[in-house]
Formats: sequence, structure tokens, C-alpha cells
Amino acid sequence: VQTPNSVMILTEMVHDARIVRMNAQHLPKNIRQWLGDSVGHWEGDTLVIDTTNFTDKTRFRGSTADLHVIERLSRVDEKTLLYRFTIEDPATWAKPRNGEYTWPATKERIYE
Repeated sequence: VQTPNSVMILTEMVHDARIVRMNAQHLPKNIRQWLGDSVGHWEGDTLVIDTTNFTDKTRFRGSTADLHVIERLSRVDEKTLLYRFTIEDPATWAKPRNGEYTWPATKERIYE
């Protein structure tokens, strides 16, 4: 879901709703959230989401509350999105980790 000031990404697993505040500043470091503080902006046709301020309970693959995630979503064609990400946490990994995969569109029904 997209509005002029935010993007909401709903994930099926546990039905978490991520709110990405567009063209905003990150919250102060003492405000921590389960899914982090996501701030987005557009670089051409690519949505860039920068997420910080995770809680110490998030623990993605052993990460700390200083986990930093940058995601990029781009449309490859009318039926395919390209998702790219960089994760970093100097207390957990020696260098940032990158990955990417495509999300093909489907005509199948989405079930609970």
C-alpha cells in the first residue's frame, strides 16, 4: 500500500505490517522497534528502504540492535520485481552481506 508519505509492506508470515516513512529522518537511536525504523526514498524507479533502530530482540542471524539493512526494489518488467539487499552489523559480521532475488507476479490466490 502506498500513500504520499508512506509505504506499507504486509508480509504473510505473522502478518507483520512494515511502515516505511518516505523522505523522512530516522527516529532517535533510543527509539527501537521490532521491525526497525524504515525510511524510504526513490532513486529513479527504484524504491530504496534504509532500516535502523532494531531492538535487541530482533536478532536476525545473531545480529545486534545495531543491525542496518538497505533494500532496493525495482521493476524488471511488468511481471517481475527485483529485490536487492545489504545487511551490516560490525559486531556480528566482518563485512556487509548482499543478496538479491526476483519476485515474479502470480495469478494464484493468496491464502491465509
